[in-house]
This record gives sequence, C-alpha cells and structure tokens, in this order.
Amino acid sequence: MSTILFIASTLLSPNIAVPTATYVVASQFSKNGIDDATDINKIKNELKKSDKTEFHPIEGSSATITKKDITSLSPREIRLKLFGQIVEPIYYGAEKLDKNIAQQYGALAMLNEKTHQSLMTFFWVSLIPVVLFMTGLVLFSHRYGRLVSPAVMLLMFGLLPSLLLFFISSVAPPIKDGFLSHDQIMNITKMLSPFFYSMFIVGTGLLLAIPAIKLITKIVKKPNSSKK
Repeated sequence: MSTILFIASTLLSPNIAVPTATYVVASQFSKNGIDDATDINKIKNELKKSDKTEFHPIEGSSATITKKDITSLSPREIRLKLFGQIVEPIYYGAEKLDKNIAQQYGALAMLNEKTHQSLMTFFWVSLIPVVLFMTGLVLFSHRYGRLVSPAVMLLMFGLLPSLLLFFISSVAPPIKDGFLSHDQIMNITKMLSPFFYSMFIVGTGLLLAIPAIKLITKIVKKPNSSKK
C-alpha cells in the first residue's frame, strides 16, 4: 500500500503532473501532432498583419503567445507554453473550480496540488505499520535473520521496479511519443528511481553484510582460540 501511495503521490507532484497534463492536453488539441506547424504558421501570419505583440490563439482562454515566442520557439514548445498556462492554474487552484468547469475538465481537475498533498499524507501515515512490522521482524528474528528478514522485504518491493526503471532510463531505445512523450517518461523514471534504488541498495547491503560479519567473527575468534 505504501508503495502504491508513493507512486501515486509522485505522479501527482507538480514536477510530473503539470508538464504531463500539459503535453496530454496539447496533443489532444493538435490534430496533426504536437510538432505540426500548420496552425502555428496561421498564428504567425495573423501576428504579421497585426500591431499587437501578444496573441490569444485559444478561444475562451487568456493563454498568450508573443511575437518573440512565435519566431524563437518550435511548434511543440509553443503549444506546451500555451496549454501550460491553462493546466498550471488548474493544478494549483483546482479546489476553486465550480462544478461546471470541473466537469468540463474531467480527470484533469483531479490532478491538483490538493490531491498530491493528501496522497503524501496518506503515504507517511501508511509507513507507521510498515516500520512497526519491520521492527518486530528484526526483534523476533534469530541471529543473521535480523538482517535477512528486512533485506528480503526490501528486495521484494525494490528489485523488479529498480530493474525496470534502470532498463527504461539506461538500456531501452528512445521511446516514440504517444500518450506520453519520451521526455515525460524519462522525467517520471527520474522521480521514481531514488525510492526504489534505495530499497534495492539497502536490501543488497544487508545481505552482503552477513558474509562480512561471519568473516570478521572468524578472524576475531582465531586469536582467542590460539591463546588457549
């Protein structure tokens, strides 16, 4: 349960939820793909004919784009900047949305800071029984079992996710843009990795400590036995 809550709260953190939701919304409103320049060229032509330095290309939205943005940014960057101005206020102020607007945005309205903070609270509370269980496991285990038991638990939850995250970030070929972009997938991997890598490293360290302790114990016992 703690692992699921951690993943959910991480996915709803501002570093992931805002850019991911921005990309998804921008993709939905881009018929020919987020990199298509057709609509952007139309905006360029309108700006050339106008004396305005700013433009509001999305009807019913205050999201703005400037002449400088149009000339210096790629179609993808322009779309992400525009739709980011729509998504970010929803994330940080979703509780202020009235029922009609919340219904219009659907699941996007649930991807907000308040939900993230609630999940983080549940995550920390869920760690209490985990810590109590691990403590009891260590106290009631015998000899090296005090190291083996928590190590097995940590590796049970940390090994496979660690291998998967490492494969995605280091071994797998670049992922084509789909529901999520390659950059978004790499960002999610980067945010989740420390948690699972830590479990894997600590669990492996505990198992490796057993032969080290046995070796040290033998070395310490040898001088004592020779004195006798």
